Amino acid sequence: MQDLVNSNVFSDKGFPLIATPKPNTFKIHSPKPTHTKDISKEVLDSQIDIAIPSFTLITPYRDLEEYYFTPSTYENRESKEQYISSQSGFYTPNDTLEITLPPLSKNVDYARLDSNPTLTPILQDISKIYNPIFFSYRILTLRIAYTIYEYLLIVPKTMPKFINKLLKEQREKEELGYGYGRFIDLGRDYMRECNIEEGKNGDNTKISLLNIQGKVLLAPNACERVRVEVR
Repeated sequence: MQDLVNSNVFSDKGFPLIATPKPNTFKIHSPKPTHTKDISKEVLDSQIDIAIPSFTLITPYRDLEEYYFTPSTYENRESKEQYISSQSGFYTPNDTLEITLPPLSKNVDYARLDSNPTLTPILQDISKIYNPIFFSYRILTLRIAYTIYEYLLIVPKTMPKFINKLLKEQREKEELGYGYGRFIDLGRDYMRECNIEEGKNGDNTKISLLNIQGKVLLAPNACERVRVEVR
């Protein structure tokens, strides 16, 4: 108000405004927080869920007998990379899969997914929100009969230090790779196509065009292993 008066502001009657400074008597009474200083470390730790995250896939197939699973895109399922070749194959619904993913990198980290021409536009769109400097991108693929489901995992690279310390205290060493948190569906489903070569017999190679149903999920922090259950 005083700034307005010093700027020669006039009333609607044409008289200069005069402001007399007065002390501010307005007081805000906020309730005093209770027990905040008395919360023990044990109480805080008990509120952190250290359970190993589980990625459960519910399929529409009631009498499912087997499925094909690979920790890569379907096009890359026959790769000679150890983590792909050793874990790709057929499983039954009673199996609990302990899948190892590539180690997280501090650099831009797509795990070479950006080399897939039909997946690249999807990655470019998502990376506008989830910067690959802070998030790593991984993928899991499930095939049942002629239906292919793809799960694009966005993995936060870092974890709060106090949670990391707690996990080291409460988990076995080999369980730390599962990370902290849970799998969250981001509601960014997509569809893409892939060409599959079948019957590789010289000139009789058949090319099939398959549709892939994709889903994007935020994965647990620092996740390098995934416990998968397919039902």
